Amino acid sequence: MRILCLHGYGTSGDIMKLQLDAFIRQADASYEFVFLGGEFECPKAKGIGNLYDGPTFCFMESVRPHDVRNALDYLEHFVVEEGPFDGLIGFSQGASLALTYLLQHATDTSSGGDSDAHNNAFALKWAVFLSAIPAFSADASFNADLYRNLTDHDRALLEDFPYNNADIDFEAFSGQPRRAIAFQSFATMFDGCLSAEVVDQDYDHGFDPLKHNYCGADRSVPRIMHPELLPADVRIRIPTVHVTGVKDERDLIASSRLMERVCEPKLVQSLTHSGGHDVPRTMKDSRALVKAVDYAIRQSVHDLQ
Repeated sequence: MRILCLHGYGTSGDIMKLQLDAFIRQADASYEFVFLGGEFECPKAKGIGNLYDGPTFCFMESVRPHDVRNALDYLEHFVVEEGPFDGLIGFSQGASLALTYLLQHATDTSSGGDSDAHNNAFALKWAVFLSAIPAFSADASFNADLYRNLTDHDRALLEDFPYNNADIDFEAFSGQPRRAIAFQSFATMFDGCLSAEVVDQDYDHGFDPLKHNYCGADRSVPRIMHPELLPADVRIRIPTVHVTGVKDERDLIASSRLMERVCEPKLVQSLTHSGGHDVPRTMKDSRALVKAVDYAIRQSVHDLQ
């Protein structure tokens, strides 16, 4: 059993290995855990402090489509070269990338086309998402209509976006309700990330060009893959485990739970651990995660029979 692990923003593969130590020690000894490090060096995440002296990384410097595309290419290349993998564990930004990767595969399958990376190496049978940030599309045309033809009133609503979101009346946006869903779900995620100090105030959120109506701005705006903004047949159809910390920011918990809805309901397990925006650390929490993963593996074997 080979398991690919994707770390969070401002950490590294080595750090994630330490974070998952209690889980790894209780998991089946035959499991091989492979840790992929992010491509870009970035500041340390909150809580790392002096515990780790090495460089820290991220997979994406922003969630704009071109940065997500770059991260997908980076991941797909690794899977082709080092795979196949049976399972996938992602934490925070790593979970976001994992969700995007799996949803891209679902999109390819739905449209009748597959990339070479998926044809050659897509063997994942189950996935675990720890404190997941939502998935973002790498396709600049995904729901592009939601970011075009904004009215002056829409731009006025976006003046401080995605800051001071409590003051924004999202239902007042013009057009279909889908537009409000796109902006409000991003706001919820971003509020949580700021509160938990996952990112800082200077993070490239990607919406300034849209607010100022720059040419082509609609193509660079982050595309959140909200379940109500995806085609109904685009869903992750392998067993999944979704884990949040009871002490995590409320908005981040909501964003993580939202991602359960992009997965096949009958194959979803939800788990809560005693910590915050973190992986399960205690022996009790780790045992619960091992149990959930074991069940997901059994589900995947049953589905293949």
